[in-house]
Amino acid sequence: MTPRSRPRALAALTAAGTILFTLAAGGSASADDAAPLAAPDTGAPSLIVELPQPSPRGWYTAEVPITLAAADMEGPVTAIHWSVDGGPATVVSGASATATIATGGEHVFSAFAVDAAGNRSGTLTRDVNVDLAAPWVATFSQPQDAQFDLGEQVDLGYICDDDLSGVDSCTDEDRVDGRLDTATAGPKEVRVRAADVAGNEQTISYRYTVVDEATPPTVSASVSGAQGSNGWFAGDATVTLTVAEAEGGTILHYQVPGGEPVSVAGTAASFDVTSDGVFDIVYSAEDAEGNRSAEQTITVRRDSVAPVIDISAGAAAPIFAADEVPNGAVVAQGAEFALDYTCSDELSGVETCEGDIPTGTLLPTDDLGYHEILVTSSDAAGNESSAIFEYTVEVVGEPTDPETPAEPGTPAQPGGPAAPSGSGGAPSGAAAAPRPAAATVDGWLASTGGAAPWALTIAAATLVGAGALALVARRRLVD
Repeated sequence: MTPRSRPRALAALTAAGTILFTLAAGGSASADDAAPLAAPDTGAPSLIVELPQPSPRGWYTAEVPITLAAADMEGPVTAIHWSVDGGPATVVSGASATATIATGGEHVFSAFAVDAAGNRSGTLTRDVNVDLAAPWVATFSQPQDAQFDLGEQVDLGYICDDDLSGVDSCTDEDRVDGRLDTATAGPKEVRVRAADVAGNEQTISYRYTVVDEATPPTVSASVSGAQGSNGWFAGDATVTLTVAEAEGGTILHYQVPGGEPVSVAGTAASFDVTSDGVFDIVYSAEDAEGNRSAEQTITVRRDSVAPVIDISAGAAAPIFAADEVPNGAVVAQGAEFALDYTCSDELSGVETCEGDIPTGTLLPTDDLGYHEILVTSSDAAGNESSAIFEYTVEVVGEPTDPETPAEPGTPAQPGGPAAPSGSGGAPSGAAAAPRPAAATVDGWLASTGGAAPWALTIAAATLVGAGALALVARRRLVD
């Protein structure tokens, strides 16, 4: 290009609407050398709004999904704008979107699309009617759960209501000419079927009871008091009779075994069972018209007495003095006596009977001193008792054979000959003063005194053999 040459621009418009623009140097330019340039996008995008099929009357009974799709022949769609009832717009990028209307009401849905050149489609609107709630019975002309007499003529009316689409139907198939069925006694209901324009339905029941005046009252019984175990009462028990839905003139009847029949006016009565035993109490109720219920029975079990414990001890083998050890006895160390105990209960029966040692077991007699064995018992009603067997273990001297003479110089033993005079015994002519012998349940007398005449010795031995246990033993029984 020469310094003085200037480019010249040439433009041409093709038949297709494309602008061809060329820049020529040296004062010459040709349309054949032009480069094509795109024409501006002036066309608006198109938009489609799709909704599911509503009910025949134009209502939806659930949330409504709405599908949006846009297109543009000259360029891309950049966004879709939608709103409900003129509220704030929701903007979704791209050429498609999904909107949802989830609340009941008569709504207006609006939407439009925008392309990359800023062209905006026309606004599309749709009416979207949503009714999510079923209709209901606003009122019944009779109170719910009412009671009517057998054969009574009772009219029942009702009104249905609906908040949105409105009531379409409100009917039942249980009334006869608008009246309740009272031909038979018992609980009944009227089922009202309500439907709205949108298609929601609901069944609402009216409940009532038909009573026959010839029907006797209903009576029930309950027991309270000093509750024991296993259904037994350990003390006074109170029986309460109650009539349900009773009217004036009701009389309660009952009888406790062993007592006279009792009648009490009113709908409730209480009485106490104060003695032990098993009582089958019969009761019934009667209304003012003389209709009396069938007799019923309630059983009351009462046991307030604890079990009885019987304890005894006997020799494990025959012995000289005694075969039985009383409670509180003094026994010789090492003696063998078996402890026996039993438990008894006249009403509810013995539940447990246990001791420090099992029944039939030998008493421990190795250790000197005082000992006791505890026995406990309980009955089925929960009453408890205990008893203690006491005994004392003492040392007893070596037993002496009455047939063996005493050694010279030693005191005479019971049943043996007196020591000769001057052999170390008591002085001649002086009477020996014997010391008392210790009596034990081991069956022997310990010799502790001096010489004594034969007659006295034999008498003492006989006395000891017959009653030493009763003179020395002490007895104590602990409940």
